Amino acid sequence: MTHFNQQHNLWGIDLGGTKIEGVILKSAQEPEVLFRYRVPTGVAHGYAHILGQVAQLVQHLEAAAGYRAEQIGIGTPGTTIPKSGLMKNCNATVLNGQPVRADLEQLLGMRVVMANDANCFALAETRLGVVRQHFPDAKVVFGIILGTGVGGGLVVNGQILEGYHGIAGEWGHNVPKRGGRRRLLLWQNGLQ
Repeated sequence: MTHFNQQHNLWGIDLGGTKIEGVILKSAQEPEVLFRYRVPTGVAHGYAHILGQVAQLVQHLEAAAGYRAEQIGIGTPGTTIPKSGLMKNCNATVLNGQPVRADLEQLLGMRVVMANDANCFALAETRLGVVRQHFPDAKVVFGIILGTGVGGGLVVNGQILEGYHGIAGEWGHNVPKRGGRRRLLLWQNGLQ
């Protein structure tokens, strides 16, 4: 039988280009999955639909746990611009230019902590997963995600390295040849 504990459980969401998956972990010390639920992202239906999908997912987490969390962590398929709070570099392009965190906080009525999904992955593996288990003395960890989009996260001395523009560690959308925007767009649609 699953025992939820409001004092220790961690709630998280992976907001991807194809699916949105929510999870409740037992605790940071014991990252056992207590509950997991997935809904389609539905990018073609627009920004408001995606926000609604996240809200639906949170309702499923609440129903399973029997309580409402005070905050939730969300890994996003892009980066938040620090000065404006708007998203950029999302493979789910309908999120670009949107104040996702602010809109979700208002919709959900809870604190939302957001970070790039590749950074979340790299940090989670460093602190809770395979790196902690098998390579606890690792000083540098590079995590790669391959899904609807591609990305990378870089952890140095246990901390995410974000860089000035929030994209340190990203490797999937590099301009392969000097020449500008046309080559970048071709790269995003596959090697051509």
